[in-house]
Amino acid sequence: MSGWVYLIRNGDLHKIGITRNLHQRMRQLKPDEIVSVLETKDFKSLEKSLHKRYKTSRIPQTEYFRLTKSQRIDCKKKLLQDKYKSNCFFQKAINRLFVLIWLFSFATIIFVLSNLIGEKELTFYIFLECLIDSFAWTALFSWLFSVRALLISSRRALTVFEECKDRSERSLIFVILALISTLSLLLLNSLKVFFN
Repeated sequence: MSGWVYLIRNGDLHKIGITRNLHQRMRQLKPDEIVSVLETKDFKSLEKSLHKRYKTSRIPQTEYFRLTKSQRIDCKKKLLQDKYKSNCFFQKAINRLFVLIWLFSFATIIFVLSNLIGEKELTFYIFLECLIDSFAWTALFSWLFSVRALLISSRRALTVFEECKDRSERSLIFVILALISTLSLLLLNSLKVFFN
């Protein structure tokens, strides 16, 4: 489960902390400035590494630091670098691809089992039809997911620009996967015609 690492400022003190609910935590702390935030699955170890990195500026027994300007910039850059790593387009594409592979596999199993129950014999032609049906459903769901990605918020604390970018990236990934599924469907249909 993911959480948030945040760098906030109150007066001349900075706090590096973690939370699972960023909005609630910011309401509790009421910072003068939210310098930087990062949502990540590795939030506990990232917080520890940042505390270790700035230990000379740490107020003992607290999560508060008297950061210099250069340390503040460095910490902000560190959070932005990790933000880039955790929001990598390629990683998002792989995650969505696994969803569609699962959907395709599930659909194929259902179609094969329904044909086995009805036909009692699985020929190459029937298996090809099952694959065609599976690709058709995968393509349909890819198109639906691409529209959903545009309409549904990421539910993260992003600027308007970052939110638009995130939504368009998620949608684009599903559009690409839908096109691949559609092309595979066309290829299998031509293969079906060839064997018919």
